[in-house]
Amino acid sequence: MISKRHAEGQSSPYPKVVALMMTILETKPSLKSGLEDEITVYVVDDDPAVCNSLRWLIESVGYEVETFNSARTFLDSFDPCGRGCVVLDVRMPGLNGLDLHEQLIEDGVSMPVIFITGHGDVRMAVEAMKNGAVDFIEKPFRDQHLLDCLQDAIQAHRDSYDEQEERLETARRLRELTKREHEVLDLLVEGYTNAQIAERFELSVKTVEAHRSNIRRKTDCTTAADLVNLVHKAKRFGLHTAKHPRFSRKS
Repeated sequence: MISKRHAEGQSSPYPKVVALMMTILETKPSLKSGLEDEITVYVVDDDPAVCNSLRWLIESVGYEVETFNSARTFLDSFDPCGRGCVVLDVRMPGLNGLDLHEQLIEDGVSMPVIFITGHGDVRMAVEAMKNGAVDFIEKPFRDQHLLDCLQDAIQAHRDSYDEQEERLETARRLRELTKREHEVLDLLVEGYTNAQIAERFELSVKTVEAHRSNIRRKTDCTTAADLVNLVHKAKRFGLHTAKHPRFSRKS
């Protein structure tokens, strides 16, 4: 049984990989330009002939391929923040494929996994699929079937990665706002004027104007439409409401 790597009581609301992505976003506001075309397929199989065969097949359709002859060498070498897919043999010496998949889940790695095996059974297939594997393919298999599975898995991962990037970027733009600024922002996007907001919160119009200026500066929004779009995204991702802002400072 694999031991847990995370200490009990960890306070971070994000898995390890998402927390790392937030750190990267603090220094590089957009990940997309650097990762858009960097797709890698990781093949993990203790049979060198299988690794070589799969490398040739997958490279033939334009993907980068890295091969590993054990689960441990894979864990020590691969990039958990990259885009791609893991093609994983079930039965290997030491850490087997199912245990490796479990370890990736524990570490918060969302990269899709396709199992291949010459010794498949219903129990293993059910366990793998319950843990989120994309597919469970028994050898021998048609080359096109594996390539189709890869394409679907990579596209799904790309979409998920893009959405996560957008979510983190939205959070970054909101987290410097105070609670009062969140409240003012919600009324602004509902069409309230500065005077109406001032009356609502018993503030001066100049104070509301100052909040409005701070909101635009902190969120990198230059127009009212930008603010509306930002709030809609935040609500879609569950990051912001006036009553329960996820990222706010005290007033």
